Amino acid sequence: MIANISARERIALGAAGALILITVLWLGVLEPYRDNQERLETRIKSRSQQLAEMKELSRQYALVQKKLSEVERGLARSGGTSLFSHLESIIGRIGIRDKLSSLRPQKNLSQGQYLEESAELKLEKIYLDELILLLHDMETGQLYLHVKNLRIKPRFEDADLLDASLQISTYRRES
Repeated sequence: MIANISARERIALGAAGALILITVLWLGVLEPYRDNQERLETRIKSRSQQLAEMKELSRQYALVQKKLSEVERGLARSGGTSLFSHLESIIGRIGIRDKLSSLRPQKNLSQGQYLEESAELKLEKIYLDELILLLHDMETGQLYLHVKNLRIKPRFEDADLLDASLQISTYRRES
């Protein structure tokens, strides 16, 4: 049967066979290979992003661990000192007891194995350098103190004087 085919028909059959072979190779081998490469590149990008996120989370975790160890050292340093006596001693040491408007306790909150003790401190007619000294003494003192909220308003009658309201907290282990 093939022997009866003319040369032109053989060329047409060869071209059709080559076209079929190329199509099969393209659809069966090259296209799946290219799709697989694209899928792998997408996975590599995704995993690279996940790795970058994990590195960032690891960095943040290390910072939190460092902060926790600082807090633990501060708690160990503080012993049995109460928040109010510590604040009153700082205020007395700075010499601004007459500017203390109020020192009110806030509700104690349980934070896992720690108890958060808070107080609201209001000062009137205080100079900025006195407030800075107070904040510095709170931060560097023996008791770990955290200023949660600070509101400062200038006095109307004298712009050099300020009214300040601070919400201060400390932590201690629950008994």
